Amino acid sequence: MVIHTKRKPRLHTGKKAVTGKKAENTSAAVKGRKPHIGIRDKYTESGRSVKVRNQSLKTMAAAGARAGAGQIEGGEEIKESLDLAAAAAAPAADITSGAGKLYRRKKTENKEKKEEKKRVRTDRSESGLSSHARERGSKGKDRNGRKHSGKKDSAKKKTGKGSSVNGAVKGRMVDTFLDAFRTERQEQKDLITSTKSAAKAAVLLLAKQAEEAARQAREEQEMKEAEQDSEEEKEAEEQEQTEQTAGNSESLNFANGSKLLWPVEGTLLMNYSMDKTVYFSTLDQFKYNPALVISGEKGDQVISSAPGIVKSIDKTAETGTTVNVDIGSGYELFYGQLDDVRVKTGDYVDSKTVLGYVGEPTIYYSVEGANVYFEMRKDGESVNPMDYLVE
Repeated sequence: MVIHTKRKPRLHTGKKAVTGKKAENTSAAVKGRKPHIGIRDKYTESGRSVKVRNQSLKTMAAAGARAGAGQIEGGEEIKESLDLAAAAAAPAADITSGAGKLYRRKKTENKEKKEEKKRVRTDRSESGLSSHARERGSKGKDRNGRKHSGKKDSAKKKTGKGSSVNGAVKGRMVDTFLDAFRTERQEQKDLITSTKSAAKAAVLLLAKQAEEAARQAREEQEMKEAEQDSEEEKEAEEQEQTEQTAGNSESLNFANGSKLLWPVEGTLLMNYSMDKTVYFSTLDQFKYNPALVISGEKGDQVISSAPGIVKSIDKTAETGTTVNVDIGSGYELFYGQLDDVRVKTGDYVDSKTVLGYVGEPTIYYSVEGANVYFEMRKDGESVNPMDYLVE
């Protein structure tokens, strides 16, 4: 059976129809078609229902297992195990479902990003090709009207702006690295040099300190040796003096007929008086006088009246600096009111040996003026020196 139509049958394709007329673009027809609404939703919903059914079946199976476990011996332990397994599996299932959703979402986002990058690159390449075509269309001339060859263009293509920029950046990076390396090496060299200098200075300082310590030790040793020698010499002198004094004391023999020299040249201000009192002008009173008070000028020499040994040198408020000389046979002589004493205890003195000089009078003899207090004792008792002084 043949069906007659007014128009000839047409065979529609993606490009043109079979007839000589231009066929409409099938893409428009495709766009005009209505999509199957709800197919994807139904598919998703069916998957969810399958998941729900699977979950329900699992729940029912677990409930049946628990009910069956209660009917057998030892079923309580099995029931508890099933409960624990269900409690442990529930969060794991939730986590697995959430992880799947997150993975699918990330995959979709990455795909969209890739497509966006591809679209941007395509737009850029198209814009570059159009500008290049415009330049090529100007009869092989550049913007300044000058001709250019293909070699230069190929060179420009090979060495573009990005390549030059990258090369400059790399060069700067290399220069920066080399500068940092050189700086670090120089700092290391400076540190080594300073360390060597410090070590050398420390060694020199230690050597100097050691030398100074050795010098001080030598000086101390020399001083000790000198002090020891001095002490030995002093001991020897004292021993010699002691021996001499012992020999002299044995030779000292002041008899009743011996005579004394006047210790200073001057007049007699106050005479010896132990049997009656005499008047003391400074004290403004009468009292006994166990010695002679002989006037003298300040600074006059005071000599030893007889050979003897210095027994002691004392200072009192009444007679001032007083030298005691043992002249032997129990006799002693006292020289008072002296200054700048030239002898020391233990010295042997001969007649006319300078003992010292006339000094300032004490407050007991301030009215009498400068004088020499001259006293003589026999076995500790005062005697009259006038009986022994030469005329």
